[in-house]
Order: sequence, then C-alpha cells, then structure tokens
Amino acid sequence: GGGGGGGGVFGMTRTEFENQPLHTLREIVCTPPPSRHRCVVRVVQHYPKDVHDFCRDGTEDAPAEKGAAANKRKRGLGKKDKEPKFEFNVSLVLEDATGKIKAHLAPPDSDAFFHGIQPCNLWESEVTYARVKDKMTKLTDHKLGAERAGWVQCCVMSYVVPGQKRGDPPKRCYRIFGTSCVA
Repeated sequence: GGGGGGGGVFGMTRTEFENQPLHTLREIVCTPPPSRHRCVVRVVQHYPKDVHDFCRDGTEDAPAEKGAAANKRKRGLGKKDKEPKFEFNVSLVLEDATGKIKAHLAPPDSDAFFHGIQPCNLWESEVTYARVKDKMTKLTDHKLGAERAGWVQCCVMSYVVPGQKRGDPPKRCYRIFGTSCVA
C-alpha cells in the first residue's frame, strides 16, 4: 500500500497505461490481432512451475534443459564459450470471469515486470530466487472467500506467429507488456 496512484485493490502491479479502458479476457480473445489491452485478472498459474527455472541464458538458442545435463551446465561444468546473459522467460495463466489465457513474459517486458530484480541463475542465487518466489507467491496465492484478493491489472498484447512447419496454421499468442509487479 501507499505510494503513487492506482494503489488499493490492484496495488501489486502498476501499468504504464493507467488511462486506458479495461477489457475482459473474452474481449481480448475476440479482438482480431494485433491488439493491445489493459485488463484486471488473477494470475492462477505460472510456467515453468519451478521458479528456479524462470531465468534462462539468453545467449543460448536451445530450449531450457531439464535434469542432470542442465544442472551440470548450470554449475559451470559444461561448455564455456560465452558469458551467460540471463533473462526472465515465463508464461502466466491469467483468468477473469470471462475466461483464461496463457500470456508470455519476455525481455524487455519481463525485466520491467520483475521490478528491480536482476535476472540471474536462480539455481545459484538464493537471495534472488527468494525475491522472485515471494513475488510469485503474492501473485498466485488467492485466499478462497476473499473475492477482492489477488486481482491485478496488466497490459496484454495479442499477436500472430507463423506456423512452426510449412503447412502449420499461424498461432495466436499473448504477451504481457508495460506492467510491473511491485508486490
């Protein structure tokens, strides 16, 4: 609480577009992409599920590794050609009374979202891990019966990416932008 405008019910997040009208998730889904919206939602899930995996090395094109190979490299036992540049790369499942969407958080918007937390190897930095975990717990831990708890405002853009392989249909995606979690 306290501090700048727009506190109160939505005090966990701030958006750069407080003057924009609010839309429901159904309106976002029904508006042809590309489009940008501000909405009030609850964060009901996050991917990866383990907060340790929220940051990944942006210098690598390969998808995030799991298990022993990943842990071996995370501890510096793998190749050492480039200095790693960690980035927040996360998906959040957003929900309101009209629906649910999975929205991605990637740089530079993910840096703004994790307000003041430097992306790093969360397997190695207990302090940073604890700060990120605390933010995610505040965002996703809604007490049943407290109908005003857990609602946050965020900005979501919808866009289309071409199919992965030739002949695949284009895919509609959602991305969070212009939003900071100040919890």
